[in-house]
Amino acid sequence: MGELGAWWAAQACVVRGPTCVAGGPVAQSVVGGPACDGVVVPRVWAQVPSHLSLFPRRQEQFQRNPDSYNGAVRENYTWSQDYTDLELKVPVPKHVVKGRQVSVALSSSSIRVAVLEENGEHVLMEGKFTHKVNTESSLWSLEPGKCVLVSLNKVGEYWWSAVLEGEEHIDIDKINKERSMATVDEEEHAVLDRLTFDYHQKLQGKPQSHELKVHEMLKKGWDAEGSPFRGQRFDPAMFNISPGAVQF
Repeated sequence: MGELGAWWAAQACVVRGPTCVAGGPVAQSVVGGPACDGVVVPRVWAQVPSHLSLFPRRQEQFQRNPDSYNGAVRENYTWSQDYTDLELKVPVPKHVVKGRQVSVALSSSSIRVAVLEENGEHVLMEGKFTHKVNTESSLWSLEPGKCVLVSLNKVGEYWWSAVLEGEEHIDIDKINKERSMATVDEEEHAVLDRLTFDYHQKLQGKPQSHELKVHEMLKKGWDAEGSPFRGQRFDPAMFNISPGAVQF
């Protein structure tokens, strides 16, 4: 019997007439209890010790799941991220199929997700963010009977190691930090395009962008009045231009 199985055995109920009394501690998540002398024990609240977690804990496992890519699986939700945004998936009961059955309170520093039941609200997720989010660019939707999908836009462009304060942090050195081109702005796009162009030009032994820019300026004065080169064919090989000599 493994360590987790031994823990379950320790939660076994003791029969007291027609009643089964749980031997385990009061709890955080609903789990199914074992049987007592043929009598099936009702579902009880039981706390699984943290070192016997039922959820994956290694980042390599999180990376294999699209819902926890660059993020993690937590007891009541999963989260993933790229350089600018986070995506949370909070599971809901199957009978929750309409948006009015859900309450989502979102601010720049906190979140609260609850299901509206007949006897009141049942909170699914609540806490303070470890970093600020941009509420104007964040939104949520309901996947009927499955989950509340929350898309959060980061205020700063950096990788999060946890969504909520007090949570276990992931090792951001083990996530994929490559940025999608969709997250790159126009100025950065231009730089990347220029670097790509220069790389291919260099491979072919052709002038790179900084050299071409200087060549264009030199050509304008090559045949100007008073130029010692007037009437001669422009020869770019006459010039040795370092990349730092040109500003883009």
